[in-house]
Amino acid sequence: MVYWLNTGPMEQQVQRLIAVGVAPEMAKTYDNELQQVTWLQFQKSKSAVLFIPCRPDHDSAMLYLLSSIEGNWHAVDNAEFDCHYDSSVNVETAIIRDSRNPEILVHHAGTGHGTGYFRQNFKLLNVIHGKLVTVLDRDEIRREHSVPEGERDIDQSSTFTVVPSATGRTRQIEETRSTILNGKKLTVQRRYFHWSNSRQRYVAGKFSLVSAP
Repeated sequence: MVYWLNTGPMEQQVQRLIAVGVAPEMAKTYDNELQQVTWLQFQKSKSAVLFIPCRPDHDSAMLYLLSSIEGNWHAVDNAEFDCHYDSSVNVETAIIRDSRNPEILVHHAGTGHGTGYFRQNFKLLNVIHGKLVTVLDRDEIRREHSVPEGERDIDQSSTFTVVPSATGRTRQIEETRSTILNGKKLTVQRRYFHWSNSRQRYVAGKFSLVSAP
């Protein structure tokens, strides 16, 4: 599918994207010389995700959930992600709780921007009853620069990684957060997100200090 979607004359590629359910106005903005679509197929189901990354002069990236019906792929749901500040939105899939149901990890999704400020979030999506459902949404990059400069400047970044849980039977999400206040390294902290059956989403544990100035 990756080869089929990313090769051939441009007009043909646009028609292929439309054929699987991408909106025509979105498909026509695609240019394989600037970016390539990503196709991630779930091994033990008839589902896949198609990701169209950030494009020049367009402020959003698109994620499509597709289902195989009688051998043909069709989009059944989609999610849109803002490309501010640096057009770095990207996706991956990972086995966390259930080997039959991979989960979708979205990095650097823009959630706010303005003068001296921008924020990008890490999002984790599950496929539930044929729909994309967000089950974790946290700050990944946060920049706040005050005017006048130096009164309160915050540079905060987090790295989210899938790691084994303490029991070893499942996996969990590890967040390592670094915060710099007014140009001075403030803290490096770490916490873990565990699945809550009652809430049907991931919940955060407490931060623990990794290092300090």
